[in-house]
Formats: sequence, structure tokens, C-alpha cells
Amino acid sequence: MDRKFAEQWLNNLKEAWWNKDIENATFLFTKTTFYQETLFMKPYTTFDEIKQE
Repeated sequence: MDRKFAEQWLNNLKEAWWNKDIENATFLFTKTTFYQETLFMKPYTTFDEIKQE
């Protein structure tokens, strides 16, 4: 992953978030099996868990 990829990914997430576009927001997580908002929360480890959140 390089900086350009990360910036584009974050911009895509921001746009989906602001537009309340759940499909595009969750689509960004289809290639991962780990999502954690803070160090103190239990991570989501499946796409279904991420989509549920």
C-alpha cells in the first residue's frame, strides 16, 4: 500500500459516509477481514461483521 492508494481509499470512504451510501462504504472493506475503530474495541474480523456495523 502506498500513500496515493491510502488517500484515495480514505477519500472514497469519506464520500460514501457523507452521502450515507452504505453499499459503497462497505464495498471498500470487501478485501479485508479486520476492522477496528480504536485500540480498545473488539475488532470485526469478517465482512459480515463489518457490514453489520
